[in-house]
Amino acid sequence: MPLVVLNRPVDGVPSVVPDPRIGVVRALSMLRRYHHTAITYVSGATSWANQSRWSCLHDIGQRMGFRMNHIGPVRPSVEGGYQAALALENSKPTVVITYNDLIAAGIVLRLTADGVRVPEDISVIGFDNTLIAPVVTPPITSIRIPRDLLGQAAVRLLLGRESGAVRNPADAQLMDQLKELGVRNEEEQSANVTLVDTSIIVRRSVGERRAE
Repeated sequence: MPLVVLNRPVDGVPSVVPDPRIGVVRALSMLRRYHHTAITYVSGATSWANQSRWSCLHDIGQRMGFRMNHIGPVRPSVEGGYQAALALENSKPTVVITYNDLIAAGIVLRLTADGVRVPEDISVIGFDNTLIAPVVTPPITSIRIPRDLLGQAAVRLLLGRESGAVRNPADAQLMDQLKELGVRNEEEQSANVTLVDTSIIVRRSVGERRAE
């Protein structure tokens, strides 16, 4: 029976997985325009997806001149975001990127309740672009995982067709630049893995770096 795995690679089985690189580099480019210099990543529970996101952020962030910090793991939930917010208030970073939107939402809600302003005091970026991201106040900027494209690619593979992934010209040029800089996804070398590009959905949770 034909089989395709979504959202993580499995040895010997066709897999369709999101590639964080384009979404991450566009997010970090925005942060650099806002004069941020250090990023704290809040890790979710140990998983392939969490490691993929942190590895990509760490690699690209260092190449772009950011200081990269890491806290967690916390539960990948709003409650996990509350927990992370306590640590963030003590360390006072200017920008935080989280494993998913639920953690980001918990951080925004807890910081706001404690009188910390988002994005004036701290900018917050989530991952996944799920339904919670636009309904929090302020709405959360998120690195979008294109679930529709993941599903379409998986169905094509099940039908024995090419994955059909299409990259727009701007993203194609950006990916060529990343490869020239040596920024690669280790899954690229696997004939069984189809990579699907991410993107950035900008909302009001990101702003200029606060004055120290």
